Formats: sequence, structure tokens, C-alpha cells
Amino acid sequence: MARRRWNLTDDVLADFLAGNPHADRHGHAATWCFFDARKPLQFLPETLRDLDGKKGLHVWRNGDLPSAFV
Repeated sequence: MARRRWNLTDDVLADFLAGNPHADRHGHAATWCFFDARKPLQFLPETLRDLDGKKGLHVWRNGDLPSAFV
């Protein structure tokens, strides 16, 4: 059995907004998670494509504060 190599770029970037938690490229569910680190810790619940009209700037957020960018 080959050893697992963690790679956020390979696992997430092609479909960044697919889900939170996010599966890896091998189909393992909930491998990557995007959190709002403010108290209390929680998953970022909302996606937004093209933040402020910037094509390709996609975010996960909780309210108006974008928290994870690609």
C-alpha cells in the first residue's frame, strides 16, 4: 500500500467550492475543512464566486468576512 501524500493544491484547488468539509482527490470524505477560527470554532458555511467582481477569486465565508481564498 502506497503512503498517502497530503497535497492541498492537488486535492482542493480544482473544485475549491465543492464542499466543506472537502474530499481529497482519492474520494476520502472530510479530508480538508475550512473553519472560522473566531470563537466558537465552526465550519465556514457559505461560498462566494468572484468576490467583489474579481474573476477567479472564490471564498468560503461566514457572513461578510471572507476567510478562505482561491
